[in-house]
Amino acid sequence: MSTPDHDPPLRVWRVGEMIALEGDLDLDTRSLLESVVAVTTDDEPVVLDLSRVWFVDSQGLRSLLAIQDRHQLTLARPSQAVRRLLEIAGVEAMFHILADDATSSDGNASTAAG
Repeated sequence: MSTPDHDPPLRVWRVGEMIALEGDLDLDTRSLLESVVAVTTDDEPVVLDLSRVWFVDSQGLRSLLAIQDRHQLTLARPSQAVRRLLEIAGVEAMFHILADDATSSDGNASTAAG
């Protein structure tokens, strides 16, 4: 569910040990996140900066839960849309969440096809 003011639907890039996302995390874009996370070894910590995620659907949540099953997952600065979905789904307590601004993410982006 992309909003008209941002295209492509999802950008994903690494900033050191962090993986930053911008856009929509949904059925059409979750494979990009999964492919970036796939290069990490199982049980390796994964930190996702979700401050620029505008929309997450059930498939995006499914991806976060799958990553959580294989890795120590931290959600850094989740946007209001992400927090709302976690709260509605009743899974917020399952994730380690960092809300501070010290986890800023700038860098080059890779883009989901779509």
